[in-house]
Amino acid sequence: MTFSRECAPAAPGGADVRRRLPAPDGLRPLPSGHGAVKAAGIGLLLLFLVLGCGRDPIGIQPVPPTASVLYAGVNQSGDRVEASWTRCPDDDFESYSLWRSETPGISGNPSQAVAVFSSMNPLRLTFSDADVLPGRTLHYALETRNAFGLKSWSNEVSVTIPEPDPKLSIFFIDPTWGSLSGDAMLIRTPDGRNYLVDGGSSSPAWSCGTDVIIPLLDSLGITFLNGIVATHPHSDHIGGLIDVLGHVPVGKVWDCGWPGAAGATYEQFLEAVSASGAEYVVARRGMELDWGPSLTVKVLHPTSFLGSGSMNNASIVLRVTFDQ
Repeated sequence: MTFSRECAPAAPGGADVRRRLPAPDGLRPLPSGHGAVKAAGIGLLLLFLVLGCGRDPIGIQPVPPTASVLYAGVNQSGDRVEASWTRCPDDDFESYSLWRSETPGISGNPSQAVAVFSSMNPLRLTFSDADVLPGRTLHYALETRNAFGLKSWSNEVSVTIPEPDPKLSIFFIDPTWGSLSGDAMLIRTPDGRNYLVDGGSSSPAWSCGTDVIIPLLDSLGITFLNGIVATHPHSDHIGGLIDVLGHVPVGKVWDCGWPGAAGATYEQFLEAVSASGAEYVVARRGMELDWGPSLTVKVLHPTSFLGSGSMNNASIVLRVTFDQ
């Protein structure tokens, strides 16, 4: 019995170009009309054709997925990056992964990047990245994978997060507690300096300094006060400053320099200033205080002469101009 396989078409003129192969050992010829012979011959013929000619009977070769086009930019508030991309149209789509890095070339070295987003939904085409810091440049690239485990990369987009506009922040602190009241204000300059104007009252049961101002400073991460302004010696303005001076380092203290008797609270305040190591300055009209390049701070009052009348009339008055 012989078998043949056709690895080339018939030669011109009808000549039959075939390679005759000997029957495999152990096979015995059966009667030509037997159905088993036909089935066995066809099965072996297909096997020889596939193995001998090296052809793929299916003809499907996996290919990488269609790459998306990536877009990214800073939102209007300047505090996050908004990314979007075109849809992968392939039927064998499996997932999107958005990668971010501070170094360009993500597709060539993904290990230096971090995946900030992943989805198996082919219609999910946007992501908002809020984990950004002002002044930094970030690089993004989208990886698309298919069911065969193959991947493709989008274009890489670089986004620079802008520095925020300088801001002058003023906190008007509520110094009331029971029958106690007064005034207290915190000024934060655009270049990060911090100034406290007055500090409310203090009593054995409660202190605006300990119970209100110091927790506020802690919540804002303020560990140093560039200056304190004590407008006048009344206890509802300087009482809380005594505790603040014992808790936070202070650069300068501006005081009206009241010459007469002002009570025990004022004496304790002056002692706290001396113990803190802060520079003590008597403010007078015409002085200009250095509170940073974006602020112009001038003393409008008091004048050089302080009478022995009301301490309120000796109060420090400042004009603060924010030069944007």
